[in-house]
Amino acid sequence: MAAALGLPPLRVWQLSQSALSGMLAGLLKQPKRRKLGAEEMGSKSELEELRKENRRLRKENEELKIVNELLKDLPLNRAASAPSESKNSTSAGEKRRRTPTRSKGPSDPRPEAR
Repeated sequence: MAAALGLPPLRVWQLSQSALSGMLAGLLKQPKRRKLGAEEMGSKSELEELRKENRRLRKENEELKIVNELLKDLPLNRAASAPSESKNSTSAGEKRRRTPTRSKGPSDPRPEAR
């Protein structure tokens, strides 16, 4: 074969090895390609279950928001929140006094929490 091709025997051997490697690679089972942008999630039934749970949780969330708004509008809550708001607000002429903070020094009789 080397004489028919006019190549040195070493080059013929190299080409035959390359051809053999290519044929073996072609016989191997090729990995499946992933679709662009789509990740494998599992079965369709699992996906439907997740969608159903998502709808249920969204509905429950909306219901809780409605109940929360109703509870805020109850007379008891409105009366309780009104005085606390007035306590925190100060008039323009008043200055808020800061209460001194105690430092934990060596004279502090309280044990140190660890």
